[in-house]
Amino acid sequence: MKTKKIVADNMPEAMMKVRHELGKDAVILHSKKISAGGWMGLFKKTKVEVVATVDPYPAASKKNNAVKKSISQLDRKKSVPQVQVQKRPEFVSQQSSQDWNHRFPAWVASVEHALRHTGFSETHVASLIEASLKRWYTEEHAQADHVKTWINDQIRAQLSTLSHGPVQVHHRIVQLIGPTGVGKTTTLAKLAAHCVLQKKQSVGFITFDTYRIAAIDQLKTYADILNAPVEVVYEAKDVSKAVERFHDKDVIFIDTAGRNYRDGVHADELQSYLVDAEDAVTYLVLSLTSKYEDMKKIYGNFHNIPIHKFIFTKKDETSCYGSMFNMMIDHQLGAAYVTHGQDVPEDILSANVEQLASLLAVKRE
Repeated sequence: MKTKKIVADNMPEAMMKVRHELGKDAVILHSKKISAGGWMGLFKKTKVEVVATVDPYPAASKKNNAVKKSISQLDRKKSVPQVQVQKRPEFVSQQSSQDWNHRFPAWVASVEHALRHTGFSETHVASLIEASLKRWYTEEHAQADHVKTWINDQIRAQLSTLSHGPVQVHHRIVQLIGPTGVGKTTTLAKLAAHCVLQKKQSVGFITFDTYRIAAIDQLKTYADILNAPVEVVYEAKDVSKAVERFHDKDVIFIDTAGRNYRDGVHADELQSYLVDAEDAVTYLVLSLTSKYEDMKKIYGNFHNIPIHKFIFTKKDETSCYGSMFNMMIDHQLGAAYVTHGQDVPEDILSANVEQLASLLAVKRE
């Protein structure tokens, strides 16, 4: 078995040398920091010493290489090369080869699995793992328990670049768009109830969800409780008239038709009904029980509609929130609200970084 000792300025450089001299099937047996160079004991520099060997049993099955896929992305970016590594024996996974490649530190398997299981996309999983790998191989006393903290810090940092909570500009018109079944009408009622009960504002409702009779009846029930008028619109040209009739209201809430907006034709039709004004805000309502691919398709078909923020519903019906992170980061749009039940007006929360980061955090066992 060919074994080699390599000295470099840092771990990423050492691993590049390992790959160059021993190939892609190399395994790190041992690593430590050493003092080298200097003159008469002075001016020594801290370096990394790595002992590596060639793996005599390289993995052949693609099915066992889910973790390698993330590492290979680092290699293309000239970061941490695609090397099968063991930083310390105690961190090596004991899982069988049918689950995860046992030559990697155990946290790679467990954390990547957790991220995928909760709905994070391939791209975001790779990005989060990449940053953690860099830190793992450069920190002197890195431990497996630290990795989830690093991942969660990254999630929080990315969320912090976006604006969350209700749109912070004056708006009289709040319109919700989104596919059928995501809870737009109930969410609209929660927002209106907050305005009436907490802010003592007057409200009015406009709906053009004439595809479902039950939706109109539901909205009218909420409106009666809040002592608010309702206008039902059947043609796009009548929306502006309905808005004008509510000129004396503090806030106007518009409930849009619930359709299959994976079909671009319905999305184009919807646009003709929406109010395009400076004092109008548009929220895209998505259910957290939906598939990420469906969310992407829906958002893509609304490309001509200016969406201010997301509202994510049905938090209580799932424990997988990764798709929410994917949508916010992919489209650089924050969340205005997260809903978690049917009760009006209680089951809705104004979104903020800490709340979202808590939902998305990789949980400690």
